[in-house]
Amino acid sequence: MHTNNTIIESQVDWLTATRSSELRDPFWEWLQVRLLREEAEKGNEQEKWAGNGYIGTRCGRFRAGSSTQGELVILSGDLASKHLATLLPLCTNISRIDLAVTVRLPVGYADLERALYDVAKQNLDLHSVPYRRANLITSSDGGATLYVGGRSSECFLRVYNKGVESLNDPRYKNCHRAELELKGATAFSTARMLVGAPDQHMMVRDMVSTRLNGWKLPAFWDHGQQLKLESGFSRRTDASSRLRWLREQVRPAVTWLREAGFENEVDAALAADAEEQSLGLEDGRKEE
Repeated sequence: MHTNNTIIESQVDWLTATRSSELRDPFWEWLQVRLLREEAEKGNEQEKWAGNGYIGTRCGRFRAGSSTQGELVILSGDLASKHLATLLPLCTNISRIDLAVTVRLPVGYADLERALYDVAKQNLDLHSVPYRRANLITSSDGGATLYVGGRSSECFLRVYNKGVESLNDPRYKNCHRAELELKGATAFSTARMLVGAPDQHMMVRDMVSTRLNGWKLPAFWDHGQQLKLESGFSRRTDASSRLRWLREQVRPAVTWLREAGFENEVDAALAADAEEQSLGLEDGRKEE
């Protein structure tokens, strides 16, 4: 049991979304403008960015670019968690999604990564397919990171000392993070499951726990353990999250699209959505 451990974060921590350049969508364009502005307003500088054949812009936790393959948007940190539901229906594919669980441990557990590495050496099946391996990287500042699996595989795990990695940010004092990097078909299917989940935070926690246990590594939190949010972190109810999404995403998008000359398209889309909801309510009454 880990009764003295506290989960302070459990969320999507990275998103890589792509879209075919042949498919023009004003919502996709609007979202990039909004995210760039959101990061710039936090004091981040806008600069040129290039990676994986894409050329574009980077600002804070937001990156966007285009290439002959299409268009790409990358979000990191809580920006990824906040905008997953908005981004998913606009993109062609989610090629990478990271799930992170951050836990505050009691004083004296700074060597968590080394302890997990010792367990991994004993339990990992080095003859499995795909091949599993564990590496431990330590640094002179007291930090350590455990890597499990191959970086190019669809599932890759990092466990690291978040307190040291965050340059001793008091919010992350004595914290360690398990970060699951998913790619390929696994990333896209996971993104869809999370958007439809009644409690996204708890699903992230359970997904990371399941993967750790599958590799015979112990999770350093209890199964079913709730989040205990502290100063500097926020946890919204599902209802308030949806209301905030309507205020911050839908209303500005509708305004922007109408001003950009897409008034007829917007009205048609809203009318279709209202009709679908009405039909859904009618079906529900019939079943009753």
